[in-house]
Amino acid sequence: MRSRALGHVGSDRRYFGTGIFRRGVCGGPLFVSASSYRCPTVGHVSRRREPIDKLVLATVRERLARGDMAGLLPHEDDSRMTEIREELTKCESELARIRDDYRAHLIDGAFYAELREELTARRDAALAERDRLTRDPTGGVLTCDDPVAAFDAIAKDPVRLHAIVDYLLEVTIHPDPRKGRFGHRGFRYEDIDIKWKRH
Repeated sequence: MRSRALGHVGSDRRYFGTGIFRRGVCGGPLFVSASSYRCPTVGHVSRRREPIDKLVLATVRERLARGDMAGLLPHEDDSRMTEIREELTKCESELARIRDDYRAHLIDGAFYAELREELTARRDAALAERDRLTRDPTGGVLTCDDPVAAFDAIAKDPVRLHAIVDYLLEVTIHPDPRKGRFGHRGFRYEDIDIKWKRH
C-alpha cells in the first residue's frame, strides 16, 4: 500500500515532522520516505529530511533561548476563568451546605448522595476546563526554569518533538525550483516557510 511505503503507518513517529509539515503546492501533509519528506499522493514535494529537521529544531531552540514565553503559551480567557472560579466556589459552598444538612438530619442519605453526585460532577467539569485553559501543552518545556535545556533533553524523542513542534509552528515545504536542473548543489532553505502559531 502506497501510504505504508511513505511511512504513513498509524502512530509511527520516528520522524517528528511526519504528518505535520505541509507541502506548499496543495497544503497537504508530508511523510517520510527514503530520508526525504514527500507528498504521499502525486509527488508534489520531495525534499531531504535532515536539513529541514535541523532548521526547525534550531528555530525552536533560538526562540526558547530568548526567555519570552508569553507569546507561545495559550492565552487565558479572563472572563471564562472568572466564571470557572465562581462555579468552583459555588460548588464547594453547596457541597459544604448539604453535608451540614445531612448531619443535621434535614435531608436523608439518598437525597444527600444524589445532590453530592450532581455537585461533584459540576465541580470536576469546571476543574477540567480550568486545567485545559491554563496547562502548558508542551509538557512543561515552556514553563520550566530553563526551556532550552528541557528542549534539548527531549531532542531524541520524536513523539515529544512532534507534539511541541505541532503546537508551536506551521512548517510549509515548497518544491525545490531547481529540481531536474543539471549541476545544482546545496540545500535551498528559502523554500522552507516557518511561522509561529498564535494561540
